[in-house]
Amino acid sequence: MKNCHFYACSILFGVLGSLVCNVAMALKHFLRYDDALDVFTVHGVGAIVGNMLTGVFAQKYYAENIEGGWIDGHPIQILHQLIDTLAGFTWSFVVSFIILFVLNLIPGLQLRVSEQDEHTGLDLTEHGFSSYEHVDELKRHFDTKLSSLSLTVSTIEEKEPPKLIKDDLSSISVYKKTLWCTLIDRGWQFVR
Repeated sequence: MKNCHFYACSILFGVLGSLVCNVAMALKHFLRYDDALDVFTVHGVGAIVGNMLTGVFAQKYYAENIEGGWIDGHPIQILHQLIDTLAGFTWSFVVSFIILFVLNLIPGLQLRVSEQDEHTGLDLTEHGFSSYEHVDELKRHFDTKLSSLSLTVSTIEEKEPPKLIKDDLSSISVYKKTLWCTLIDRGWQFVR
């Protein structure tokens, strides 16, 4: 007979999967490993959580070739799911390693860019444009305003405080916000 907790289980899969993936993304920064597109932290960790929860909530009613999961009184299904997960990851790792090893041997297809290209930025060296031109423009604008402000202060000789125009203050504020967002986007690249 169909169990009524079927829909609750699917919601639990989504909630637990997303929470664990979110924790994995935070751990990525703490452990300092390179996963630029969060492929492993989202897809890999999500697959592990989904596979293991299937071992808990599997129901014989929906999958007639198994005896159900832990809730249906068949806890060995968790071990089957764990073995399945390990086999999948082993296969994926070995095949990916072989493919990437062979690609790295082909001239012009190296996996790693030069240190100078990495420092300059791959968007500029690989694609020919900068994704952060607005930040550079704001920085130039801010530096110009700041240098003119310091010139004003030094020529006044502290007789009167420098006067800031409202536009100067707003551009400084925009620059700081944009710079902060960019640093968060780049998040932890400089920590490595």
